[in-house]
Amino acid sequence: MTNVRDGRIGEVRGHVGGRVQVRPVAGGREWDCPAGSLEPAPPQEVLRAQVRQVNRAGRLPC
Repeated sequence: MTNVRDGRIGEVRGHVGGRVQVRPVAGGREWDCPAGSLEPAPPQEVLRAQVRQVNRAGRLPC
């Protein structure tokens, strides 16, 4: 899902009232978002976020 307020892409993790908990595709801290501020993320943007995470993981110090 894309948060149309700030462009962040994440996975829906839960709902509380009228708010949705969203977690970044690559992992990290969840954020709350009004349900009406989410729209499906383009597949290429989700893939881009996943590739960034894999690249970051490959750069970890030994």
